[in-house]
Formats: sequence, structure tokens, C-alpha cells
Amino acid sequence: MTGNRSILKMEYFSICFLIIVFLSNCVFAILPCGSVSEVYGKRVGSTEDVPGHPLSGAVLSECASTLLYTNGTSCCSSVMERKFLQAAEDYLREHIQMINSRLKSRITQSLKLFQEHLHESVKEAQNRMSEKLTSLYKIPRDVHKKIMDDFFSQLTHYLNGEGRSGITEIIEGFFRHLFPLVYDYVIMDSSKTAHGGREFHACLMSHYTAVEPFGNLPAHLGKKVSFAFQRARVFTETLKIMIHTVNASDKVTVDNECKRAVARLQYCSMCSARQETRPCRGFCINVMRGCLSKISEISSSWDDLVIAFQNLQVGMFKQSTAQELLSYMDINITDAMLQASEDGPRIYKEATSRCKNTSEDSKMVFKKLPAPTPTSSTHPPASHAKSIRADISTLVLHLEDSKGFLHRIADGLCKTPIIYDQEMQSETCWNGSTVGRYMHSVPEAHIISQVQSNPEVKVTLIPDTHLIRIKDVLVHMNKNISGLFNEELMLNDVSYKSLTGSGDGSKSNRDVIIDDEDFDTSGEGSASSGDDTTTKDIENGFITPTSSPDIKIQGHSSPRSPHHPKAPDGKGNTGSSRHSPPVLLLLCAVLFLQMTSSSTL
Repeated sequence: MTGNRSILKMEYFSICFLIIVFLSNCVFAILPCGSVSEVYGKRVGSTEDVPGHPLSGAVLSECASTLLYTNGTSCCSSVMERKFLQAAEDYLREHIQMINSRLKSRITQSLKLFQEHLHESVKEAQNRMSEKLTSLYKIPRDVHKKIMDDFFSQLTHYLNGEGRSGITEIIEGFFRHLFPLVYDYVIMDSSKTAHGGREFHACLMSHYTAVEPFGNLPAHLGKKVSFAFQRARVFTETLKIMIHTVNASDKVTVDNECKRAVARLQYCSMCSARQETRPCRGFCINVMRGCLSKISEISSSWDDLVIAFQNLQVGMFKQSTAQELLSYMDINITDAMLQASEDGPRIYKEATSRCKNTSEDSKMVFKKLPAPTPTSSTHPPASHAKSIRADISTLVLHLEDSKGFLHRIADGLCKTPIIYDQEMQSETCWNGSTVGRYMHSVPEAHIISQVQSNPEVKVTLIPDTHLIRIKDVLVHMNKNISGLFNEELMLNDVSYKSLTGSGDGSKSNRDVIIDDEDFDTSGEGSASSGDDTTTKDIENGFITPTSSPDIKIQGHSSPRSPHHPKAPDGKGNTGSSRHSPPVLLLLCAVLFLQMTSSSTL
């Protein structure tokens, strides 16, 4: 009886073992590869690559760890694995572009709007100036057209960040080429005198600096518009660089290590017919941080440029914009015409002493221009200035949110609940081999931690030359903006102006001073002395130095303490300190007499 029971137990265990083996070999009968085929066709390639039935004893390389949990059976072939690698690269680029698309679209939109408004302002300024030259100064359109076209074309190129000529050089060149026309039509009465020939005009231009037909007006005009135009140019260049940087992150280098890791993350679950299971969050973060570790290294340079850009737009709001100055360009040029007309006899004398006019009449008649009426010399600023400022303010808010975005791209890719499980301790996510908890640690995002501890991607310290160039461009642009700030700060500093001779109030009788509201400084050009203190806490959005009067001490000059009392005699010495020795002697004498009298008593 006992022997029969032993035989029955052995048979029972044998049957159980056979059932287990059978079930393990028939696992894919429960999860057929047909469900894999549909997903593979949508996300990777042709459904023909997927085997019609599970492959027993499959040999895999990228998804080999899945075989440990399927008894060597798989829905994947080596052909599918190769296509996983290509799909992995496409997947990474596509999802980075999706994350960056909103920021890139916003910057591109602002750049387009800003450039369109600039071009419209330039066109409006050119039309107003051309109309004024034709109607007020009787200079035919076909005569001045080329000069106007060249001048405003150069302005457009400059504002777009193109061309190598500076704004003062462009303005100086415009007035140089305008000189012969002003000579013929403004200084001389063109209805009673013959116009100069080509050689005479060329000679006038060559002696433009010596004759100074417009006084110092071109230099003052250049100064007035210089910083506004530089800001507009730098504004345009900065936005272009930002777009270029975002595009660079879209096209990040995806090496083989990264492709393999993304393939394990996104596609190897198909080999176990687990394609509907979302990857674990920690698994995703490790893969994405490893793949994008290099790009995160330029994040700080991006943030620095964003801060510089914010300061740039603050300065643009503090001062007149390029668009606003363009709307008054014709008025400034009109002032130059009037100056040349009033100084006509001198200009004629100096010009004819240097240049011979072969078509010159024996009798020269000078022309006097009436002062333009207010209606013809003034007009409102461009109507779109407010819309530009509103758009820039909105852009700044988006850029503020973008700080650190290059550092956050990796984690951002893993924040899509539809694609990735959001629970770090989840037991029902894809961990790269099977469904279960992701057991590896998640190191910090910075490059050193990734090199030392990333369990999914082998990260190296070998630099990416393309990203190095991008970082250099960001740093260089940041320095350009800082240089512009520093230059403005110095030119608005009273002490700097005194050292460079600016604002001393001296000018020739031919000089024309433009109303420089945009560069006005309290006390500028005045010879303040004594105890008057000029203080400018904030100038154009920047903190500027506070000047203090000097105190004369034994023939030397030293800065006065902000709490030093003002001396009645203006020499830094108080009355009490000047007479303190006699007073002390008198007190000592009184005390001595009291002590003597007391001892006598």
C-alpha cells in the first residue's frame, strides 16, 4: 500500500513538471504576436518584419534581457531590433522638438513682428523724407532716389544684424552724399544757376569733412540714434541666436549608446508582448538624462543670455525705440537743410576755393529757405510702437519660464502620463526587461553624476564640438549686450563726460544741437562746483555712480563723507573745531583758579 502511494506521488510530480514546461513553452499562445504587429506597424516599420508566431530560442542583442523572463521565446527578430535603433533616434528628436516647439514658435513670432515693424518704420521714414525733399526743397525724386534708397537700405541691413558699417558711419555717409544735392538745390537757387557736374559733385564729397556744410548735426544725430539702433540690432541678433540654440537642441547628436537605451525604453517591451505597458519613470529619466547630458551643459549660458535680454528690453522701454526715432528722422534732416541754407555763403566760398565748377554761372544767387511750419515738421510716432512693446513684454515672460529649459528637457520628456508611468515606485511599469519595479538609482542630472552613475547610458566627458560652438555664441552675445550696457553707463556718467570733454558747452557758430532727451543727464554740461551734489540713482534702467563734492584739506582734495556737516566757511572746517584750542585753555585756567581758591580756604 505504501509503495503504491509513493508511485502515485512520483507520477503526480511528473505530471506537474510537464504542465509547467508546457505552459512556459506556450506563453505566447496567451499573448500572441499579432497584437505586437499592429503597434510595430504604427511606431516602427512594416508589419512584415514581425514573425507570425513566437520565435523559440531567439537570439537578440539590444533586447536580450527580455529573454530571461520568457524562457528564450520572443516576438522580436534581429531585423526588428535594427529598426528599433533607427526608430529610437527618430523618437528622441521628435519629442524634443515637441517640447521646444512652443518656445521656438514664440521667439520666431516676436522676431518676425519686430522686423516687420522695423521695416515698416524704415519705409515710412523714407517716404516722408522723399516727399519733403521733393515738395519743400524742390529736389526731383529721380535725383535723390538713389541716395535715399542706399541710406535706408543700409539702415535696414544694420537693424537686421547684417552689414559691417556702424550707424554713425552710415549717417555720416548719407550726409556726405547729400551734400552735392543740398549745394545745388538748397544753398544755390537752382532756377537761376546751373547745377554742378559729376566731377564737381565728387570733389564736394571729397572735401565734405573740411567744409562741414551741416555743422556738427550729423554727429549729434548719430549719437541720438546710436544706442536705440544698437539695441534694436542686438535685440534682433539675440532672438536669432536663441532660435539657433533651440534648433541645436532639436538636432542633438544621438550616439549608439543612446539609441540602444531608448530602444530598451520604448520598443523592447514588444518582444514580451508587453507593448501596452508604460515604461517606468525612473527608467525614462536615466535614459533621457544620459542621452541629453551634453546639452544640459549649455543651460547656464542660455540663462545668462535670457537675463541680459531682459535688461536689454528694459533699456528699450526707458529710451526711445528705433521705430520712434525713425518717425522723426525727416525732422532731423530738415534741420540739416536749414543749417546749410543759413550758412550758404560760407559753404559756397569754401567749396569753390577747393573745387572748380565748370558749369558755374558768372552770377551766383543764394536761396533762402523758410522755416518749416509746425504742421510740416511734426507728426505722431509710429502707431505700432505700443503693439511692439506689448509683444516684447509677453516674450520676456516666456523667456523667464525658459530659464533652465535645456537642463529640464530630459525630465520634461518623461512627464507625459500617457507614455510613461509617473509613480517612481510603481510595480506595474516596464523596467527594460519585464513588468515590475525599476530597481536602479537615479543620479543627478549634471554631467559628472551621469558619467559616474548612469546605469542605462554610458556617458563620457568627450565634448560635443557643435554644442561647444553654440555655447561660445551664447557667451559672446551676452558679452556684447553687457558691453552695450557699460558703454551707455559711461556716456551717461557725468565724471566720464568731464574726462572725455563731452558736455563742456563749447561749440562752433555752425553747430546745431539736437534735443537729446534720450541721453539727458542731470547737471550735464554744467560746471558745478562747491557743495552742490548731483545724484542719479537710476539712469536708463542702470544704477549709476553718485558724484560727491570734494573737501579741501591742506591743499589736497578728498571725497566728502555723505554725513560730513557742511562748513559755514565752505572749506570743510567747522567753526567749533577752529576755535577749540583757546576754549580748552580757558576752561583749564578757570579750573586751576577754583582749585587754588579752594585750597586757600
